[in-house]
Amino acid sequence: MLNQPLKPMTLFSQFHNIPSFLDHLEKVEYFEPPESIFAYLIEVYGVTNKTQEAIELFCRIPKFRCFSSVYSLNALMPVLCRSSKGLKLVPESLLNSQAMNTRMEESTFQ
Repeated sequence: MLNQPLKPMTLFSQFHNIPSFLDHLEKVEYFEPPESIFAYLIEVYGVTNKTQEAIELFCRIPKFRCFSSVYSLNALMPVLCRSSKGLKLVPESLLNSQAMNTRMEESTFQ
């Protein structure tokens, strides 16, 4: 359902629309988006070399009334491991995930 407006934005490189979509989603208090939406966007940000946006979105997940899990963490790790700059951010991202009560699993390191 929610992926419907996101997929055209990502497929047609309309990334400039994503922040306003996320801002709106954050303000709609009666709606709790599924974590899969954020994992999808994190992966898309990774494919398009938007590492910082992927990290920011991962850290922002709780603001959407959604709890991050190993699912979104596992979406973030390959994004970070694509570049030497991203690799340097892995320890900090893992610490942030612990602060967000996101537990790492064996699958995180595969």
